[in-house]
Amino acid sequence: MDGNGKDSLIGRLLGNADKFSSEHVAETVQLLLEHGVKWQASDIHIEPHDSYVLVRYRVDGRLRGAHKVPRGALEPLVHQIKEQSHLDIHNTSTPQQGRFSIAASKQDITVNVSIMPVYGGEKIVLHLTAQVVEPRPLRDLGFWGASLHAIQTALARNHGMIIVTAPKHHGRPTTEASMLAALNDPGLNIATIEESVEYRIPHANQTAVNHRAGLTMLSGLRAALQQDPNVLLVGSIANHDVADLAIETALSGHMVVSGMHSDSAANALLHLRAMNIPIYLIASSVRVVAAQRLVRKLCEDCRERYELSSEQLHVLERMFGIDSPSAYHRIHQLETQAAGLGIGTDPRQNTTRNRITHLWRPHREGCESCDHTGYSGRVALTEVLPLTDTVQKAILNPDTTAASLQTDAIKHDNFVPLALDGLVKALRGLVTVKEVLHVVDRSLRY
Repeated sequence: MDGNGKDSLIGRLLGNADKFSSEHVAETVQLLLEHGVKWQASDIHIEPHDSYVLVRYRVDGRLRGAHKVPRGALEPLVHQIKEQSHLDIHNTSTPQQGRFSIAASKQDITVNVSIMPVYGGEKIVLHLTAQVVEPRPLRDLGFWGASLHAIQTALARNHGMIIVTAPKHHGRPTTEASMLAALNDPGLNIATIEESVEYRIPHANQTAVNHRAGLTMLSGLRAALQQDPNVLLVGSIANHDVADLAIETALSGHMVVSGMHSDSAANALLHLRAMNIPIYLIASSVRVVAAQRLVRKLCEDCRERYELSSEQLHVLERMFGIDSPSAYHRIHQLETQAAGLGIGTDPRQNTTRNRITHLWRPHREGCESCDHTGYSGRVALTEVLPLTDTVQKAILNPDTTAASLQTDAIKHDNFVPLALDGLVKALRGLVTVKEVLHVVDRSLRY
């Protein structure tokens, strides 16, 4: 994505003059957005520098420079984007957020706009969200085996809370939508309160928060409860009041799917405890917590399988805490199960009962399929923590930490943490070990 051809096109649109026509600026914004959609970028960053404006695209979670725009075009570009998103064009000293919609590559795209004053002008970040007609099945998102079964079991109940936790831009709304779509029952009254409606969920009545109009997550939840829902999606639990009402709703006969920001399933439970939610209410209302991270997926057309040396194996053991024959036996069992469930397209296994033999890496030069990066798309690393007796007893103990809770769950309930799920997916050729270690906290590794 060197953008040379695109830069020349943008150069022809904007020229090198001090003034730019509104038509050319509008066409440039459309062109930048179309390129972002074509390259499947999640964000576009427009950043002022001393002598030029740099445009970068976040593709598969990584920023790549693509265009250099004349420095004099910054103000017209900011003005154009503010107008499209109904922001104050005269306000250049405080942050602003807005949104607008476009059609590009035969898709309807919502563009969430963030404008921030920085040295040299204003920086713009455009977050692109395709209006997907219907969510994908949970299995296609990266859930499998016991983790998938635990979610399906929780969804089969008619009340209780399911928590989905992930950092921002790591696919949490996608998973929430897929959970509700899995219910797929026109006899249910499904209501959602979301930060923004990214997916159209079958048979659901969906509402996006609107802070300007006074519609918050809390007020929206209260209003939705007046419409006799069977199932509620609470897009984000960020404070005590929302958490308290969501748990009360789950205990009163409703199915509640809720989102949170935390770095693991165990930490999500402790985060609720830190919000001063009574521990016994957490233990009795939450059915399961699903955590996830999105990582770059290896290009299947050019990835390379390689044999591990003794030194590489030693480093792998140290990084993942593999310190016993029983740990190797479990890894081999999980890879065998994953292969049987169709995780990964290569049938060869890369473990024995007592050793990891092979792993996968990106091709150094990539190929045309992956734009010569070695990666194509993203896949979720997942962990699903059911509220078993072990977990309930642990969270009732005020001294419990995320690490100790996870250790107990692994020991007694065969819980598969993010790191172990990532290692299995690395063995199956979906991701690299480096990508797994990049997103998984060291204290929460297997």
